[in-house]
Amino acid sequence: MGSDVGLIVGDYEDGAGSHHGFLPSGGNYTAIDFPGSAATQLGGINNLGQMVGEYADGQTTRGFVASEPVPEPRMILPCFLISLGLLGCARKRRGRY
Repeated sequence: MGSDVGLIVGDYEDGAGSHHGFLPSGGNYTAIDFPGSAATQLGGINNLGQMVGEYADGQTTRGFVASEPVPEPRMILPCFLISLGLLGCARKRRGRY
């Protein structure tokens, strides 16, 4: 799915059967994988660059929102991982894990 400003995300299955999200930018594709997951799928991105998707950890499937604006391609993965880490810490403190 895409945004009104031309941002898109998607997912693919590799040769081993694992699912990964991707974010294309400037002719390059950046793989987006939720840390520690067995599979990641991206379902959409809005005009602010916020990505939504789901990941599977081998036992359950959970949704996520990566709420950092989409930066330059070389900074996408570090920002995404920081966002996911903060989300995980907040959820853990609230006892949702």
